[in-house]
Amino acid sequence: MDRLKALKVGFKSLEEQLDTTSAAGSLVFHVFAALADFERGLIAERTRDGLAVARANGNMPGRPKIDDAKIKLAQRLLAEGHSKAAAARAAGISRATFLRRLAQL
Repeated sequence: MDRLKALKVGFKSLEEQLDTTSAAGSLVFHVFAALADFERGLIAERTRDGLAVARANGNMPGRPKIDDAKIKLAQRLLAEGHSKAAAARAAGISRATFLRRLAQL
């Protein structure tokens, strides 16, 4: 908005009756912007607090870790001649996960 103001460009909203070319309209716009920024901060705080509580209770955010036994089973099936997709499917993991773990080994 400051860039528009520097270029002497105003903003008029027909829906919200907001006009930044007047002092009152500019004030209302900045109050709305401050409230939106405040709300973003509250959301971030609640998210951080929720993650901290989850960690304290032993719950880790994110996907569960893939069991190494499933990877070893898929590797054994691959060595026996199965396709990568079939080996992954039989081990109960996705083909993409299996390929990613193979690349890490």
